[in-house]
Amino acid sequence: MRKFLASVVLILCFAVKSHAQVAVALTPTPAQQFFTSTGIPLASGCVYTNVTNSSTPLATYTDGTGTVIAPNPIVLDIGGFASIWLKNASYRFIIYSKGLGGVQGSDCFSGVLQRTVDLVSAYASINQAQALFLLGQSSDPSGSAGELIYRTDIPCFRGFSTLWDCFVTLTGIQTLTNKTLTAPVLTAPVSTNGTFTNPTIGGTPNTNGPATYINVANSASGTVVNDLTKLVGAPSTAQFASTSDTNGIIGITVAGAAIGTGTATIQQSGAVNCNFDGATTAGDYVQTSSIAAALCHDSGAIYPTSGQVIGRVLSTNTAGPGPFLIDLFSPEIAAVQIVPKTVYNTPALAGTISIASTLMVTPSANLTYRFSVYMDQTALGTACAGSTTVTPALQFQDPNGAAPVSTAWATTFTIANNGALGTNTNSTATTSIWTTVFRAKSGVAIQYSTTFTAGGSCAPAPAVQVFPILEQITAN
Repeated sequence: MRKFLASVVLILCFAVKSHAQVAVALTPTPAQQFFTSTGIPLASGCVYTNVTNSSTPLATYTDGTGTVIAPNPIVLDIGGFASIWLKNASYRFIIYSKGLGGVQGSDCFSGVLQRTVDLVSAYASINQAQALFLLGQSSDPSGSAGELIYRTDIPCFRGFSTLWDCFVTLTGIQTLTNKTLTAPVLTAPVSTNGTFTNPTIGGTPNTNGPATYINVANSASGTVVNDLTKLVGAPSTAQFASTSDTNGIIGITVAGAAIGTGTATIQQSGAVNCNFDGATTAGDYVQTSSIAAALCHDSGAIYPTSGQVIGRVLSTNTAGPGPFLIDLFSPEIAAVQIVPKTVYNTPALAGTISIASTLMVTPSANLTYRFSVYMDQTALGTACAGSTTVTPALQFQDPNGAAPVSTAWATTFTIANNGALGTNTNSTATTSIWTTVFRAKSGVAIQYSTTFTAGGSCAPAPAVQVFPILEQITAN
């Protein structure tokens, strides 16, 4: 029993307290010790440091900050010790014993040369290491190619080639700058706090964020950035649109514009700048310009009835022309052709004077219209004789005509004044309507006017109100 208790006590005495395993490393040598060729500590010896295989001095440092340059030679203490800190370079160490003067550090070259060692470096390759530990720091040093540090403030591992840059980690949240992703594979991508700025995907620069793009070789005539682009030739190449291209626009060139060389990146949907031929109003529809090649045109707030609809304006800009932001529609979206439709219906106020030429519309294509005038007597003239007449007129240009023409109605709206009775009688009816159908030329204004002719001095004079109506009755 006594032997058993003694064994238990012995085991407890040798028990070791257990802790969780931590990463450890062998302590580095805090100071280097040098010896003579016979193995005796090199007391008060000298160490010269040069560039490997040369007589050119190369600086060392007094401590790990790398800020204070050590003397050259380095003088060893009485035990042959010194703390020597090297930069990322290859050194030659020239080691001497104490000088003949007998005083530490004096006349090092008068001592005995112990040895010369080349290719001394603290930056050697490490093979098959389980772990490498770096002291953290909060700023980048000057840096030499091949160096590695750990920044605690970012935090990230950083390497130096021509500059310091972080290594990309698997799960860390990082902002990538000046990186090109070549044929990336995105598996169920989820972007949390992630920003992709102008990425190149499959060789296509995504210049304006989420959108669809197409790459097409530039034609001999070429393309222009922010201009409307079409396809020409076989095989198809990209070319800026012309004023006659009311359809066939494939998008807007956003990168790679050139003449006869390279590949144009053409955006086909999303937010993009387009060069406009004039001012814009937010919300208006966009079509091709008929006055400037490859430019966008603000076609108004009503959905167009002919031609291709490019998109919608996203901002109001009174100082046109210029590149303005639009919501670009997918290619080949044609306007809805709804006819007939009223394009002008603005009554003229009642009066006793003629109405000057008044613009109703300027056609964007050769179109057929119907013009009607409805007139109503609004005031009776008294104490006057004769008849008051109102004659409407229309001005337009036929597509085959050489110049605009004015057409006056053969029949007028007549008010017969009866001075004796102090009343008026309309020679036709209380109201009158006239209608005509005509075909108008693209780009030439359609206008109307009236001529008011008083039949005599009246107090008050008779008056009428004019109701002009212009309708587009064909789509082409």
